[in-house]
Amino acid sequence: MHACIFVCLTIKAIHLELASDLSAETCIAALKRFIARQGKPKKIFSDCGTNVIGPNNFLRSWELETIGHYLTNEGIKWAMNVPSAPHFEGLWRQS
Repeated sequence: MHACIFVCLTIKAIHLELASDLSAETCIAALKRFIARQGKPKKIFSDCGTNVIGPNNFLRSWELETIGHYLTNEGIKWAMNVPSAPHFEGLWRQS
């Protein structure tokens, strides 16, 4: 079992959603549940950890493209931090 962690950068609230695996469909389902409860975010920030982008150029794979297409269709912008320096953003530059 996995969890998707959503952090509101305005009030620092944390929202957890359970995920059975790390597939695109499960990620989108968790995001849909989050949006149903909390409302649609304007922008989502994520790290470039292997659990997000995976090995072997996962950025070009179907999984990440599927998530990207869903976010684009919903009008949500997605930003990722620098791949080898997740500490650079520091609560995402305080938004």
